[in-house]
Amino acid sequence: MENKNVLILIHVLCCLIFLLVPAFTLPPEYDNINAALLSLPYLRDMVGYLLTIGFFYLSYFYLIPEFYFRKKYFLFFAFGLLGYLLNTALPNLLNFIYTDVPPHSALQHMTPGRPPMGPPHDHDHHQRDVIAHLTHNFLRFAVVFFIALLLKINEQYKKMKKEKIEAELAYLKTQINPHFLFNTLNTIYSLAVEQSRETADAVVKLSGMMRYVLKETTKDYIPLDVELEYIASYIDLQKNRFDDTVKLSYTVSGDPSGKRIAPLLLIPFVENTFKHGINPEADSVVNISIVVAGDELHMSVVNNIVPVQSEEPGSGIGIENTRARLAMLYPAAHKLSVTGQNGIFIVDLNLHLS
Repeated sequence: MENKNVLILIHVLCCLIFLLVPAFTLPPEYDNINAALLSLPYLRDMVGYLLTIGFFYLSYFYLIPEFYFRKKYFLFFAFGLLGYLLNTALPNLLNFIYTDVPPHSALQHMTPGRPPMGPPHDHDHHQRDVIAHLTHNFLRFAVVFFIALLLKINEQYKKMKKEKIEAELAYLKTQINPHFLFNTLNTIYSLAVEQSRETADAVVKLSGMMRYVLKETTKDYIPLDVELEYIASYIDLQKNRFDDTVKLSYTVSGDPSGKRIAPLLLIPFVENTFKHGINPEADSVVNISIVVAGDELHMSVVNNIVPVQSEEPGSGIGIENTRARLAMLYPAAHKLSVTGQNGIFIVDLNLHLS
């Protein structure tokens, strides 16, 4: 609503500035400004400018969407030509109802139906004035007409881009949600096979996680502390699975309250660590750190790369989806580094939350 009000204000200001243009070209034949503002040339120009504004909005809201975007180019430019002719002709109707024109002035020669006065060269001057008048009207009309066209094309482009982004995000979420479900069910399955007492607690945590996935991921942004709580539940499930075979450090510092973030944006990095950085038959070290400082979030995930027993279909899709989501939702507000060398896998993310 605020953006709409700002846009309306911009349009009003632009129209007012546009209507001030005739005031800067007042005819010098009049002794005072009041007489000039009531003169035929000024009123004729003002009517022309008002008609131009009217045609701008007619084009913007109707002609361009109805004809140009539907590729009815002949009708579109035909209406444009008709608009120019009306814009030029209608102001001159004032010539027949308004007679306040200084005698023997150049302004008089601009009035259709009056014979040129003075010697023959006055006739040439009259023709030049008419041509200048028509040229001025054409340039003014053409500039405004194409500004309306460019603005509407830009608006349509942004609308299509937004729809494309929303469709891609919806597609990414449909990939993310089953991905988490399958991995978490694998964790609970491992606990059940071992007949662990933690199985019931793990089922309760899974229920809370699925409630989060079904409820919160439909929103564009959610409270950061809710996202962090989800990550903590996921890590607790993984701890139950691996017991003390993994040296795991997970820390959160700073105040996340009042901050918002896109849902399921951080968890793929954590999930990827447990998929590719942990093997019960090898030494595994995982360090996950999240620091919140003002509107800035820094996430660091470090784990050693160990051989895994099997590679799940679609492995690695979580990080690639997160790259895409970051590019779409935080195009100029994030910096992501994912590196793997010397047996160490490092994820470093800096994110501006506001």
